[in-house]
Amino acid sequence: MCIMATPGGELPSALSDAVAGDVPVALAGLVILLVLWKLWMLTPLGLTIYAVGDNPVGAFRSGLNVNGSRLACYAVSGTLSALAGLFLGLQTGSGDPIIGTAYTLNSITAAVLGGVAFTGGVGTMRGVLAGSLLLTVMISVMFFLGISAFYQYIAQGAVIIFAVTLPLLRRA
Repeated sequence: MCIMATPGGELPSALSDAVAGDVPVALAGLVILLVLWKLWMLTPLGLTIYAVGDNPVGAFRSGLNVNGSRLACYAVSGTLSALAGLFLGLQTGSGDPIIGTAYTLNSITAAVLGGVAFTGGVGTMRGVLAGSLLLTVMISVMFFLGISAFYQYIAQGAVIIFAVTLPLLRRA
């Protein structure tokens, strides 16, 4: 076994060439994910997870298995995170474990823009996809305008603050 002094490495180029920049592969993955999401939300476990995210006490009082649904949610989240990591590694051809750090703020921003509440139980897949597309367009426009990455992070933070406070202002 070889332990590297610094993170890094590369994936086989044949695997990277099969995925990198190939729009049909990404679109096929998105379509498969949407179909699986729709099927998931038709199952009792999918509905239980959604109910537990909205109101865990009410879900427990309704007789739903809160701990089991949370465990299933963590398992599904871990599986999807592993698949996303594999896809990112295949796209970039890199085996660096910290390559996805820049996507943390992007994923939170896309979810909040899509209407997902930090408290859970609120939000739709459509909203997250719309938020993701809006964020992608926003980042692309800022990149082509020559705005530095520092200010792009500030703009994303401002969008998160706006998206969180807008529902609060509507209620008030």
